[in-house]
Amino acid sequence: GGHGGYMEHSEADNSPLQTKEALIGRIRTSLGGRAAEIAYYGEKDGISTGASGDLESATRVARAMICNYGMDDEIGMAVLSQEEATRGPLAGKIHERVSRIINQEMDETVRIIKEAKPRIDKLVDSLLEKNKLTREEMEELLAK
Repeated sequence: GGHGGYMEHSEADNSPLQTKEALIGRIRTSLGGRAAEIAYYGEKDGISTGASGDLESATRVARAMICNYGMDDEIGMAVLSQEEATRGPLAGKIHERVSRIINQEMDETVRIIKEAKPRIDKLVDSLLEKNKLTREEMEELLAK
C-alpha cells in the first residue's frame, strides 16, 4: 500500500497478562520504524512522519505502565485515572516519565538495530530479490 512499512504485534503479544519486560518489548517494537530511520539515515535526514502511529502506540503502553500497572518507581503503584494523568497535579510528572521511558527505549532500539545492521541488510537484499519470505527463510537469514 502507501505505507513505507508497518509493524504488527503477534498473537503471542496479546496475552492479557504482561510483564514489565514484555511491555518494554512492545514499546521497542513500536519504536522500530523510527529507530531504523535513525540507524540508517541519521537524526537529521532520517526522521519522517511515518512513525506517528507507532509513537502513539509506544506512548499508550508507557502511560499504562505508569498509570494503570504501577510499574514506575517515581510515580508509585497507585492507579491513576485518565483525568488525573492528563489534567491533575501529576500530569507534568507523568508526561516527563513517559517521555523518559520512550527516549530510553528509543536509544536501546537504535543500538539493537545498528548492531544487527549486517543481518538486516541481508534480509533487505533477499526481500528485494524475492519480494516475500517465509518465516523459516527469515529466521535463517537473521541467524547468520
